[in-house]
Amino acid sequence: MSAADRILEKLTIKDIELMITILQRFIYAAKRAERMLSRLQSTQTSISLRRPEDIMGWIMQQSLAQKQAAIQPEVEEEDKISEEEEKQIEQLLEKIRTGKAKEIV
Repeated sequence: MSAADRILEKLTIKDIELMITILQRFIYAAKRAERMLSRLQSTQTSISLRRPEDIMGWIMQQSLAQKQAAIQPEVEEEDKISEEEEKQIEQLLEKIRTGKAKEIV
């Protein structure tokens, strides 16, 4: 029996749900980081704008980004986690920090 099999035998549905929640949070954070990078890159390209057509295109792009940002808070509202889930995540992180979660790895 491999180490992975022994770990899988010990996992409960609640453990798996918690892991899924943690992974969802990482995915959400990665998407936010990607959006921030995109905004930074668009700001950097705006410095290189010289022609009026480029400037108008950039202004339209920024306007679209602002409209999308206005929609985004609704999505972020749905992504909030419950207090219980937050406590479970904190407990798991504490176990990881103290080394008590060695069997998970």
